[in-house]
Amino acid sequence: PNSIVPAGSPRIFVPRFRKVFVDHFLGDALEGRFNLSTQGTPTTGVIRDAQHGILRLALASTSEAETNELNFGDLLQFNCNEGLVMEVGFAITAALSSVERVVIGFGSARNNTYDSVVTNIWFRADGDMNLTTESDDGTTDTDDKDTAQDLTANVFHFLRIDCGKGANDVKFYSGASMPTAVNTGTTFKAGSNLVQPIIGIQKDSGGATSAIDIDYIGIFARR
Repeated sequence: PNSIVPAGSPRIFVPRFRKVFVDHFLGDALEGRFNLSTQGTPTTGVIRDAQHGILRLALASTSEAETNELNFGDLLQFNCNEGLVMEVGFAITAALSSVERVVIGFGSARNNTYDSVVTNIWFRADGDMNLTTESDDGTTDTDDKDTAQDLTANVFHFLRIDCGKGANDVKFYSGASMPTAVNTGTTFKAGSNLVQPIIGIQKDSGGATSAIDIDYIGIFARR
């Protein structure tokens, strides 16, 4: 980052907390760094007439295994040890069936089987719309910790993942209006492996056509 110093003074670089990536999905199409990874025949599109912009990741009516996922194409550029933070606003368009799931957070190289992603730190929702938190640093796998919050179809929910205290003390915040701390009694570890943002919806089979509407994503980190 640039520093403001008097003319002729030595240049000073001060580590600071800065926004490194933000997208409100304005415009006619997905732009920028984001990549889409799919399995099967799901559909994706920017909703042009949505207030503030929406990116919709939808499942198709075809009975097949499907994944529709927003990521950085396995370009791993973020380190949880640098105070990494993610904020996301989203809504699920219909209640998830028993064979559907959503994940939102950070992960290492992607995999259509989310439990096989080596490093992850994310929120997860399954067929009961129950929101949980998970982490895996490659050694310690902490799964399905209940936030005591259930998602409601077509109601926007806001999430924050905060590595401000380091990769071995990750904090989760969640809420339908102002996010509050959840699962404060559990230690979540992300380790030092590099990660990418991952927001995905998938199903194992059946004709369900649920979708995730993403209002915005912001990623912050120290440099």
